[in-house]
Amino acid sequence: MNGEAEPLLRFAEAKKVLGEIYTDLGKHVDELDEVYRGIVEPPGGGAGDSGECMVPDEQVAEIELFRESINTIMETFRRDNMKVVFFGRTSNGKSTTINAMLHAKILPQGMGHTTCCFLQVQGCNEDTGYLLLEDNPTRIPIDQLSKIGHALSSDNSGLPAMGQDSLLRVFYPKGRGETENRLLQNDVVILDSPGVDLSPEFDSWIDKHCLDADVFVLVLNAESTLTQAEKSFFHRVAKKLSKPNVFILNNRWDASAAESEHVEDVKQQHLTRFRQFLVNELEVATDRDVKDRIFFVSSREMLDSRLKARGLIKNPYQMDGHQVRAMEFEMFERQFEQCISRAAIRTKFEAHNRRANEIIARMRANVDVVHAAAAKAKQSLEYSLKRSTQVFNDCRMNFAQFERAYREQTERLRAEVHLKVSADFSEEIMRLEAIVDRFNMPFLDTTQGIIEYKRILRHSVQALAEFTDKCVSSDLEARCTGGLMSRIWNLENDMFQYVTKILAEPYQHKLEEVWRYRAPFKFSICVDAPALTKDFHEDLEFRFTFGLSAIIRRIIAYRSGQPVTAIQANLLTPIALRNAGRSNEDLHNEAM
Repeated sequence: MNGEAEPLLRFAEAKKVLGEIYTDLGKHVDELDEVYRGIVEPPGGGAGDSGECMVPDEQVAEIELFRESINTIMETFRRDNMKVVFFGRTSNGKSTTINAMLHAKILPQGMGHTTCCFLQVQGCNEDTGYLLLEDNPTRIPIDQLSKIGHALSSDNSGLPAMGQDSLLRVFYPKGRGETENRLLQNDVVILDSPGVDLSPEFDSWIDKHCLDADVFVLVLNAESTLTQAEKSFFHRVAKKLSKPNVFILNNRWDASAAESEHVEDVKQQHLTRFRQFLVNELEVATDRDVKDRIFFVSSREMLDSRLKARGLIKNPYQMDGHQVRAMEFEMFERQFEQCISRAAIRTKFEAHNRRANEIIARMRANVDVVHAAAAKAKQSLEYSLKRSTQVFNDCRMNFAQFERAYREQTERLRAEVHLKVSADFSEEIMRLEAIVDRFNMPFLDTTQGIIEYKRILRHSVQALAEFTDKCVSSDLEARCTGGLMSRIWNLENDMFQYVTKILAEPYQHKLEEVWRYRAPFKFSICVDAPALTKDFHEDLEFRFTFGLSAIIRRIIAYRSGQPVTAIQANLLTPIALRNAGRSNEDLHNEAM
């Protein structure tokens, strides 16, 4: 863009910067929301009461409000643009002035009442322009503009009826390169209005179309003076808007070329009236500023000059002194661009900037609340940790004392149990013969009976061992139960009472529940007599007690630690004699 477009670029730059501010603000809100949810709902679950105490529900809900506000504001200022409204009496050249500023003949213009409604011109990225009616998304070809918006058209009987306060939006291509339109390219929206002398309903016009305007341009006819209708309109604008930016274009100043003698007197007369109106009546400008708000131009000459520069016409309309009027028009455009850029940034973005500061302040207050709650929770947790640590240390010390005290009693009880069981077991061994006699299994001394007895002897021995084990175990349990159970129960009760005193109040009830439903202690003694008969071998043959084989078997059994019945009976066979030189243990191993 060239240097002339620089004031308009400030609006786009401000919009970009504000967008970055709100984008960063949205990221901070998302980060804060993630932190809060991480405290309230940890990844592992089980947030508990501490997280909710540190981050109250109101603070979490407010974060969502921040996000909604930011999204709404971003959507709003992305649609924001610079808006200028042209007002004036019928046929003062409002549409011609707009066309001259746009370097194209877009709006209908001519003698009489040409504009029948509000026409809003704004840029579009399409190559072909189009029209949109209020509350109707259907696009209308732009070539229908002369019929819809032109009050004098005789061909608009079949088109939608347009009231004076209705709005017809004109979307015109922004263009590229040489055809680029500086105003439309930089988001300037231009609003053309019907003549202020056609309707006294100024308030509805202002409320509906002008409250968001950044600049007002009053287009006057140089051949007439400022009317009361025009004054009344801007007085009402000044009541609804704080110090509106007003430019006055004294159009058709080309008519002064025919009266060059009195042109300066007429110009000073107009300047005096316009200065009094802007400074004294509306109070929207100072004496120093008013010179940059009043211009004497010829919009028709400027439009034809620019159309010729584009090669669209050959013979432009020009009167004597058109160069001065062209310079005045260009000066108006420069002042207008600077003013609308500043005003739009102030009116459109100051509110968003103020809202951003408010959101930041509320976020700071939100974080302060959470910080205070977190500090309070931290203090409470530190106190709880200190108290729990003290309780734990006391409990550990008490348990150490308990362990030392009851280890000695446990050792003494174990020694008592050992002595008691050993003594009772010895008595049971002395009664072993009586126990064996109680084992009832018939024995026949006939040949057939002995053969059958040998066949079932191993099973009989196993049954005898199991019977003996059962009798000895039950007798021992009965003996020990009577003598030691009261001692064990007393020790258990003492331990329970001691541990109850050590534990804190909440855990005492749990210990009582466990103690109440525990399994009662009872003695369980295992003699395992069947294991003693695994190496049993019957010996039912008759032999001399002091025979040679019997003596050898006794010697081998003594040296090997095995029962005599486990040693081979026939040790005087040829095989045994051949191995006579070997040790008794070797003979025994081969005999086995």
